[in-house]
Amino acid sequence: MNRFIIYLAIALTFCGGHWLAAEESELKTDPIAGEWMWNGKSDVLVDPDGTANQSNGATAKWKLLHTNSTVERKYEFTWKKPNGTISIDTIILSIDGNRLDGRNQSNRRIWAKRIP
Repeated sequence: MNRFIIYLAIALTFCGGHWLAAEESELKTDPIAGEWMWNGKSDVLVDPDGTANQSNGATAKWKLLHTNSTVERKYEFTWKKPNGTISIDTIILSIDGNRLDGRNQSNRRIWAKRIP
């Protein structure tokens, strides 16, 4: 009987651990993930896996550069356009999580609004 209780406790610990790990990873989805209107003209889907797809066929890899406490989140998007050119956007997510603002490698302003 004691062995049964020990095995049951071990099984529940491992099952519970997997459940908690799955729940934790869902909670850790980066706040930039979602759908955005980029520069007022292109629909962009930012995936939690570090990729993004633009409605014009461009694809990107993105990464979080740093956070300033819980206030500022700075990102870098490296875009590959359909014609093969590369563009790099460095942007900051607004505190409310609904706007992006930054510059590309040519120092042109980049902005986006979250699509609800």
